Amino acid sequence: MLNHFSIKKYVITFVITLYIFMIQQIRKIGNSSGIIIPKSMLESCEISEMVEMEVIRDMIVIKPIKKQVRENWDLLFKQANKQFDEKDEDLFDGISNEFDTNEW
Repeated sequence: MLNHFSIKKYVITFVITLYIFMIQQIRKIGNSSGIIIPKSMLESCEISEMVEMEVIRDMIVIKPIKKQVRENWDLLFKQANKQFDEKDEDLFDGISNEFDTNEW
């Protein structure tokens, strides 16, 4: 008689996070309210300019907005091209064939 054994595989995931806890006073800013976020917290979350805010249940979640991969490429290309504003030389000048002469 064969014995059947059930083998269960367990996967354990360890998450290591930097946990910073702080109590802050809410301050009046015009008709709104705000808090001061310490520089160390902003740096640890890689927050520099813009954030995304959402309310989940009874929490306000603030997340950094990462730059888009190709953000401002159009401006960067224009700036790079200003260095080479010379008119390009026509490499085919003086070279023609029968098609160019008759069809165009």
